[in-house]
Amino acid sequence: MKNPQIFTIIPGIYKYTRFLSKMMRQFYNCILYDIARILFEMRQGMGQQGADIDFHRGIWYNFSTIYGGKAAAFCFRRRGKENIMRGTLVGVGVGPGDPELLTLKAMKRMEQCDVLVVPDADKGESTAYKIALQAYPELEKKPTVTVRMPMTHDMAQWRASHRAAADQIEQQLDQGKMVVFLTLGDPTVYATYIYVHKMVASDGYPTEIVSGIPSFCAAAARLNIGLSEGSQMLHIVPSSHGITQALKLPGVKVLMKAGSKMPQVRKELMESGMEVSMVENCGMPQEHVYRSAEEIPENAGYFSLIIAKDPENRK
Repeated sequence: MKNPQIFTIIPGIYKYTRFLSKMMRQFYNCILYDIARILFEMRQGMGQQGADIDFHRGIWYNFSTIYGGKAAAFCFRRRGKENIMRGTLVGVGVGPGDPELLTLKAMKRMEQCDVLVVPDADKGESTAYKIALQAYPELEKKPTVTVRMPMTHDMAQWRASHRAAADQIEQQLDQGKMVVFLTLGDPTVYATYIYVHKMVASDGYPTEIVSGIPSFCAAAARLNIGLSEGSQMLHIVPSSHGITQALKLPGVKVLMKAGSKMPQVRKELMESGMEVSMVENCGMPQEHVYRSAEEIPENAGYFSLIIAKDPENRK
């Protein structure tokens, strides 16, 4: 006669085994989700802080390969579409013109990036690209996206061009690519890039800015003078919008972007009695230095920067 207790125990063991197996699968999925989430946040955070992106890309790739992509799929299933790994937009300042003035961080970002953005219809005509290429010749091998940024007083066209540039960049970011946007000087000082930067950031994408040496610092160094001393105030003025009121300010005035207004700017500087110096195309092969307002040519180029100081006896 068969032992009836055995037939009572076996179904209990079977049910317990199924329950245990189900619990282990849930635990396994939770572990995969947590690991995937941590690696995802590492990739995003470390990418913005300047860590070795290639290293943690390798971690992510190896992890997803080993587990057949289950962790990533489970992570996105739990967290939703908005957490698909987006790339980072990095605005890189290349300095005023001398390729030797590029920072180490700028060089590193150019080396790490997947896509390069150049603010010109033809990258060969971009001043920022030419400067960067001299410092990092391998840049020529990078995939490049050109965006049109026309100089216009038509605000509708101005905003439309920035929106179009942001849309082109976001197409690359949606593929998880690091995008480097090259800009002359520093990205935070009268740079067209910053408008695109704000659009992309407001659309929820990670962004970063890498400082470049500002043109007014480079120009002062080229002139072998101090820019401001002691309690002197320093004023950065977009001279294309007029300088009459700016010249009345105390301290040192840096006049940028005179452009087609140079004859008027020159005239007002000559009448002001201030000590004036100007560097045209600072750090570039076409560089010219002028030590007085009288020396400044009325047809000076767009990349002309003027430093105006009160006379010594008025300090």
